[in-house]
Amino acid sequence: MAEFIETKDNSTFQYLGDLSDSESRAASLSPSAQKGGDNSFTCVGLMEWAAEQAGHNDGQGFIPNALERVAGRDDLPLLSPELLYYGVTSELFVENIRGVVDDVRDYISGFFDPVDFILTDPSGRRLGYVEGQGTFDEITGAFYSGDGLFEQILLFGLLPGDYQLDLIGKGENATVALDGGITSPFFFNGFLSDGERRSFTLTVGTVPEAPIALLVLIGLIAIPIALNCKMCRYFST
Repeated sequence: MAEFIETKDNSTFQYLGDLSDSESRAASLSPSAQKGGDNSFTCVGLMEWAAEQAGHNDGQGFIPNALERVAGRDDLPLLSPELLYYGVTSELFVENIRGVVDDVRDYISGFFDPVDFILTDPSGRRLGYVEGQGTFDEITGAFYSGDGLFEQILLFGLLPGDYQLDLIGKGENATVALDGGITSPFFFNGFLSDGERRSFTLTVGTVPEAPIALLVLIGLIAIPIALNCKMCRYFST
């Protein structure tokens, strides 16, 4: 990885601009914008690009392409320092990454901006955050980026049945998107008044078995250092 990173010593940092609408999010945080668009990189984008160039996971890097954005939409970005850190430290992620590369959709990934939410699985376990109630972290191994400007989730090992999604408004226009093993991608874009609650049902059908693979991680010493870069932390406060 280091040799690929060294070839980009004349590149510039991809600074984050106005992120208040879909166009600005795509311009600043899409995978292409973070990984060398206009010869600019975020620190996370540079590491992910180098991992791809080094051939990790069939050239998809540490974070498979399907998990870098929701439903292939650049305005719903997921490539973040928090997700990269989870990807290289979580045994559950390592066990499931081969399945994601092979398009086995035994996962749910999601993007939330700005809205509180609770996702409840068929067994009643919850994931999310609601102001005044705190964080819900009851789904074993699930990833939640934390309350921030944007929030994201990723969970593996889906249970067949209905997942309930509760959105709690913050007096702003909310954008929510989830994809993966649910029967169809879920999108919500609309104004929710402060405390307004909307509930939705997301259905997971028969869950395919994802193969367990060993992931060889090379050159990770620089990652914890880069993840401490405040300029990179745009999903959490």
